[in-house]
Amino acid sequence: MATKGKYNAKDYEIKDHHQELTNRMIATLEESRESGWVKPWFTCKELPFNPVTGTKYRGINAATLMTAGFSDPRFFTFKNVQDYAESNGLELHVRKGSKGTPVFKALNIVVSGDTPEGKRKVFYLVKSSRFGYKNTLGLSSTVLRSRG
Repeated sequence: MATKGKYNAKDYEIKDHHQELTNRMIATLEESRESGWVKPWFTCKELPFNPVTGTKYRGINAATLMTAGFSDPRFFTFKNVQDYAESNGLELHVRKGSKGTPVFKALNIVVSGDTPEGKRKVFYLVKSSRFGYKNTLGLSSTVLRSRG
């Protein structure tokens, strides 16, 4: 994929997001052991979901979002917040300086290749960010409460 010189690979740090999640869980365990306080593994009592798209997160994505420190199970993409604001005439935006929590999606794509069949299926892992409800400004706590 051509980027037309817009991005320079040496300007970006390559992150191991799985290792970041592992490190965060280990740090949480060590912190609770040192202080003698028993912290619940998950601060959110419900499984995380995206109320705009109806997506219910599962697997490693659910664990990642539940350990992100939010007590509300609603998570949005940056575009979800923009689109919802536009379609409902609301003044919504993601809080400035907010850091998204990474989630992953495995895509099964067909690639034309050198195999005798000509095409082959390849799994491609895509990372994107989700912002917790507390990272949005202008959204009422009762809006978008149902699970799609």
